[in-house]
Amino acid sequence: MVQFLLAIAIFVIFTSLYMLWKTKIQAKNSSKVVINLPPEIPGAYFPIGHLYLFISKTPLALILANLADKYGHIFSIRLGIHRAIIVSNWEIVKECFTTNDKVLAGRPASSAGIYLGYNNAAFGFADYGPYWRNIRKLVLLEVLSSKRLEQFKHIRVTEGELSL
Repeated sequence: MVQFLLAIAIFVIFTSLYMLWKTKIQAKNSSKVVINLPPEIPGAYFPIGHLYLFISKTPLALILANLADKYGHIFSIRLGIHRAIIVSNWEIVKECFTTNDKVLAGRPASSAGIYLGYNNAAFGFADYGPYWRNIRKLVLLEVLSSKRLEQFKHIRVTEGELSL
């Protein structure tokens, strides 16, 4: 029994090391594409990124404001293994949402969108584009119209009463 558990533990350790090595290799191979990204603050740890910076009683807005004072109005951090861009100047935010709104309207690819959202075809997983605009128009006209909302009002009231 002990040998079996030892074999399983060794297998899990080697599999984990292999997966970490493979993700590092893929990250190095995919980083050859040059993308103009804002500077990333130093001190990210591989599995958790910069999440350790937010473990304090200081409010999140104050932590981000201190980072903006130190690193500038636009910088990037790692939340886990994902990169997040922090913009702390209202003029840059206005430019992002007026000039570059179509670039920022997309969603990142995820396995949930592929498997649960029928290959990103569901309304919540679809990327911005003509398909998403048509689905949005259909949902607003057929599902969220005032007539439909009035028809299903009794269901909302009943479910609200049952939840209490």
